[in-house]
Amino acid sequence: MFSNLRKYLSLSRVSLLLSLQYKMNTFFLLGVVIVPPVAYFFLWNSIYHQKEIIGNYKLSEMITYYIIVYLFFETKPHAWWDIGHSIKDGRFSLYITKPMNHFLFYFFYSYSFTILWWIFAIFGAFFLFIIFKNYFVLPKILPFFLSFFFSFLGGILGFTIEYIFNLFAFWIEKPFGLLRFYDLLIYFLSGSIIPLDLLPFKNFFLFLPFKYLSFFPVSIFLGKAQNINLFNEFLNLILWICFFIIISQIVFYFGRKTYSAPGSL
Repeated sequence: MFSNLRKYLSLSRVSLLLSLQYKMNTFFLLGVVIVPPVAYFFLWNSIYHQKEIIGNYKLSEMITYYIIVYLFFETKPHAWWDIGHSIKDGRFSLYITKPMNHFLFYFFYSYSFTILWWIFAIFGAFFLFIIFKNYFVLPKILPFFLSFFFSFLGGILGFTIEYIFNLFAFWIEKPFGLLRFYDLLIYFLSGSIIPLDLLPFKNFFLFLPFKYLSFFPVSIFLGKAQNINLFNEFLNLILWICFFIIISQIVFYFGRKTYSAPGSL
């Protein structure tokens, strides 16, 4: 068991070293964390011009919400579109010959990039804190760590769902459209565009598992989960993760049976 774990950890280490070779590309990761919250600041500052509170959010809480959303959401492990494209162009054959679980292979591979993202996200968040220090809500110690804990688990959930969507390439000739649709849909359902509790039919959106990708961890960070049983939410999140992992293995099993190694290696 531990030897297998070391195998995947070695993969993460090698992937991280390879990604560091592209220094300019790595530098521009800062822009992904910094630019969107700045844009949202001007938007919501204009909306709050004649209001002190919208829903149950003050302006400072709303600005903090988007800063932390981009810190959490953009630094999650992603099942890159390469998974789906490798199925269509035949490169998938290279992976199934390796003595590795396909899901774990990409999971640890993606987490190597996540480590890099976190490094730059922390720098970006510190820069944003300096700019918006009058609009930033500092959490208490316990909510701070709990929000990161739920964000980590939410990252596993998000990766698993994204992995499943990539596997649909076994049956879809061009997976680009489906994966692009997923990106836009998940961006909305996770609460990254607008807090889910500001939407109509909010109970429906809060029932879905996607809230754990952004909205719920950020709500804990802002201290807005005080009346929520976090242990029940933890169990619920674990169940969702297990459910989608099982689905991913079922889809992979049947998808592999349909695979005919198209394209060339």
